[in-house]
Amino acid sequence: MSRMTSDLIQATTATMSTTNANPRQSPTVPTTATLLASCDDRPGMQILSAQMTAAFPMKIINIHHSFLPAFQGGSPYHQAYGRGVKRIGATAHSATLDLDEGPIIEQDVIRVSHRDTPTALVRKGRDVERTVLSRAVAWHLDGRVLVYDNKTIVFD
Repeated sequence: MSRMTSDLIQATTATMSTTNANPRQSPTVPTTATLLASCDDRPGMQILSAQMTAAFPMKIINIHHSFLPAFQGGSPYHQAYGRGVKRIGATAHSATLDLDEGPIIEQDVIRVSHRDTPTALVRKGRDVERTVLSRAVAWHLDGRVLVYDNKTIVFD
């Protein structure tokens, strides 16, 4: 896991385990969540056990590229480069027992071109992943995400 990813996880987890001041929730109820960085182009991908996932239902946020199911496995950005994709993106979703099938909290895409190298795609992909993850975490902390029927409702 990269130092920046590790620092982000530690900082965000520490922030999320503090008391929630959201007026729609009891002010004494702590809000906790765990973040997973699971892009195949960066070390640190982890698959949680069923026990861990069950212990924190809808409180684990997974972030990854939006190439699934087209480019599975290692080096999805390099695979995308080889196919000449025109857009890359990221998805933040709640982790469930079914890998990468939890309710989607946020998604975003950016345009890329034939001029972009695989390294540029990875860099741009990480940027959009950070943006999507930060939105998902902020909405979660604000109590704005409601999960219903394996879908999410994000309140304005």
